[in-house]
Amino acid sequence: ISILFTSDIYGRYAWPGCDTRPIKGRAGIANLVTAVKELKSTRQAAGEPQPVVLAGGSMIRPDIMGNLLFAKGAPQADKIVDLIQRVGFDAVAMGAFDFGATPDALIRYMEGMSAAKIPLLAANVTCEEAGKDGEAKAVKDFRCDNLGHDGQRFVMLNRGGLKVAVFSLSREDLPKRIIEKSRGSLKAAKPLDTARAMVKDLRGKHGADLVILLANLNVEGDSPGAVLRFLRRLGPDAPDLVVAD
Repeated sequence: ISILFTSDIYGRYAWPGCDTRPIKGRAGIANLVTAVKELKSTRQAAGEPQPVVLAGGSMIRPDIMGNLLFAKGAPQADKIVDLIQRVGFDAVAMGAFDFGATPDALIRYMEGMSAAKIPLLAANVTCEEAGKDGEAKAVKDFRCDNLGHDGQRFVMLNRGGLKVAVFSLSREDLPKRIIEKSRGSLKAAKPLDTARAMVKDLRGKHGADLVILLANLNVEGDSPGAVLRFLRRLGPDAPDLVVAD
């Protein structure tokens, strides 16, 4: 099985500069569409299963382009989602920069991706508020309403007769890392607890042959330390493969 992964688009759907050639090695999302199409064609010609195509998050920020393109009233949002759809992603993780976008940009991005049937994943993210009795209760919030696929916080794919499960995790301190107006009712459970339960469920109940984690557990500059510490603590409950930023 081939796995194609990209992380941190950062809202840069094209490199700036009108009527100029891009610097070698720098490409926009249109180039990504072509590259994935060519790789899929190559795999098909070789008689191999279609690749699993994954994105690690941070699709709309921190570059100002992303916030402008998804801003309220901006006409380009649908076109950007169409480009993302043409890449052929099987799943896209929600990164901290995504959750930290302005509410107007975030809702247009998440609802657009949901309408395009591109699964957005963050298994340990919930939307809760304290009730009158002090107990946390789930509430309607677009940040959670548009997560997952078919009511599940994971995606199950079939590749070459194998069942491939994909899920994503965010840092427990996610709400503290985004500006207050973007938090809504966002909460994040402990990644270790969620991972243990999720991996057990995917292998047992759902019969996954391969479990892939899209890990958003690092902060800028400490990769891959946080993920390695997390995996050592998981031990035998760890997924089969981890892709991270």
